[in-house]
Amino acid sequence: MTLVKKPICLVALCLSIGAVSCGGEEETTEEPVCDTDTNAAPAPPIVSITPSEPTTSEALVAKLVEASVDPDEDPVTPKIKWFKNGEEQTDYESQLEIPADATTKGELWKVEIAGFDGQTEGYPGGAQVTIANTLPTATASLTPEAPTTIEDLVVTLVGEDIDGDQVGGTYAWSKNGAPYVDDDGAAITGSILSSEHTTRGDTWQVIVTPNDGEDDGADIVLSTSIANALPVLDATMIALDPANANADTDLSVTISSLGVSDADGDSVQFSYVWQVDGVTLGDETGSSLSSARFGAGETVTVSVTPYDGYDYGLAVTKSLTIGN
Repeated sequence: MTLVKKPICLVALCLSIGAVSCGGEEETTEEPVCDTDTNAAPAPPIVSITPSEPTTSEALVAKLVEASVDPDEDPVTPKIKWFKNGEEQTDYESQLEIPADATTKGELWKVEIAGFDGQTEGYPGGAQVTIANTLPTATASLTPEAPTTIEDLVVTLVGEDIDGDQVGGTYAWSKNGAPYVDDDGAAITGSILSSEHTTRGDTWQVIVTPNDGEDDGADIVLSTSIANALPVLDATMIALDPANANADTDLSVTISSLGVSDADGDSVQFSYVWQVDGVTLGDETGSSLSSARFGAGETVTVSVTPYDGYDYGLAVTKSLTIGN
């Protein structure tokens, strides 16, 4: 019988029939058997995060594109870890989803998933995304609703940004379907269009584009048409003459040319309504009234209304009490 020395197995399990111990150089009658069947770690999985370009309004969802495989065919349990800007987020350990309200624009989120076979955790597979800017949203209005050529057009923009960014806007004005430039060839880019640029009958459009300092939101298109400007009478420039009229004196209305204005440059005419002690004289429509229509002590009133061929302006009323 050949005598052999038993080796010392550092990793494997040393088995020998009839051996007293496995620690030294015991003599034995049989060859030793060293068990080298150790547990193998699961392979790294292939991992993704959706969406691939998330905003802070979207949840992050980790997915196993290819699951971890164990060489020993042991059942594999995924071990999930999330990191924000390099710091582990233990609140979300073992979760496949990060809620939208946990993220902020600019943050770097990473997920690592490792396979665990009950004994050994393998190397992790990972994926990462950066939280992108969310486009701003806005509402806008154009006032006044029925502008005339004496009123500025004003855009009011109300912006909202889920990232908390300040929302501004750009403005592109068009007149009668063509981009507008002033007499100097410059475009109007502000939120206010001065009335000096408008004319009755014009159709104006403004494209409002909200911006949060990084990206543009959806365009808002507003439009309006310039209405006729009403003619105006200055009450201080109208007189019912003569001021000391008596029962034998005819009355007439005097209107100073300085008291009449029309922003559209229209020629202005006038209509007249006469009353005596509150009773309308329906057949009197001229600028004068015969003394035969009133008597001493009665009050004569005339209402003068300007008309520019399109619309009537506001009436101006003058009254006079007839003397003896």
